[in-house]
Amino acid sequence: MGDWQLDPYHTQVEFSAKHLGMMTVRGHFAEISAAADIDPEHPETALVEVTIQAASIRTHHAARDNDLRSDSFLDVEKFPEITFKSTRPAGRGGPVHTDR
Repeated sequence: MGDWQLDPYHTQVEFSAKHLGMMTVRGHFAEISAAADIDPEHPETALVEVTIQAASIRTHHAARDNDLRSDSFLDVEKFPEITFKSTRPAGRGGPVHTDR
C-alpha cells in the first residue's frame, strides 16, 4: 500500500516515570508527526518514523515541564526534536493480521 501519514489526532506519545519512588508522573508530548511505510501483503517490512517536538512535553505541572525542557533533562534548545525510526516490526507471537 505504501506511505501513510498517521493522523496526529489519533496518535499519542505518552510516558510515565516514578518520582522520588513515591508517585508516578504521567505526561505526553503535544506535538508529534508520524509516518509509516506499510505493505499489507508484507507487514514484516513495515517501517515507522515518529518526530516529537521536545518542547511540547506536558505533565500538567508548568514548573516541572520547564525543568524537563531545561539542559538538566531534554535540553530542548540544543535538541528540539526527538526522532524514532523503527528498524523492523516485532510481533507478540502468532500471525500478523491486517484489515483492508
